[in-house]
Amino acid sequence: MTAKLHNLFWSDTAYTPGWVNNLITSGNKTALIAVIKSRINYYIGNEKNKFTRVDLANEFGWHSGSNSFENVLSQSDVISIYQDAIAKAAGGSIQVGLNTYAALQYSGDNTKYLAQINAFKAANAVQYAGMQDYIDGTYGSTGLSTAQTMLMNLQSAHIPLEETEFGLQSSVPTSQAATILDNTMRLMMGSSNVLGMIDWYPLTESGAFAPNSYLFSGSSLTAAGSAQVALLKTWLTLALI
Repeated sequence: MTAKLHNLFWSDTAYTPGWVNNLITSGNKTALIAVIKSRINYYIGNEKNKFTRVDLANEFGWHSGSNSFENVLSQSDVISIYQDAIAKAAGGSIQVGLNTYAALQYSGDNTKYLAQINAFKAANAVQYAGMQDYIDGTYGSTGLSTAQTMLMNLQSAHIPLEETEFGLQSSVPTSQAATILDNTMRLMMGSSNVLGMIDWYPLTESGAFAPNSYLFSGSSLTAAGSAQVALLKTWLTLALI
């Protein structure tokens, strides 16, 4: 069985080994790139048939501070790293992708991400683009149209897309969860160039629904969980017909 790998490296210090953080804070670009390429070779070069897609660098270009690898690596450095990963994946099942948050929500402006996708695409350094979507209480009557507009903006890059992380923040009323989930699934799965949609939650994390209030209540499905199952069953039936 193959798997999706999300992600291979990320500059969030809470999820990065201390010795790697030391390379970042010291500004040792040569050593940092060597470590990243060694990790690429281990997971992509040696295991190229065990994964379908790899979100290589998580949220590159959206972090700052002394512990962020964006302060050490330029976009051209990361493009070179992506080119190396794609070369290592040659002959296997892996596609190499970008990924970032706020791709489909908040301000309704993802032009910065679109520019990044186009720059990587021009350098033959990306094969798909991941989108994170953590919906909050401002979704209301315009949330779906905002997501549609932002999705269409990214589709102008003419590259496969994937909703890599989907979740509902705690400010979303539970009564709206089923409708929002249904709308989002239809938007993603109804788009021919969208590879898939991943429910990042139910996982308990600050600002997001705990498991019992999103898809499950104990061992039973919530309204949102039931909506997801019903929609998947409908699509499966149609596919079999």
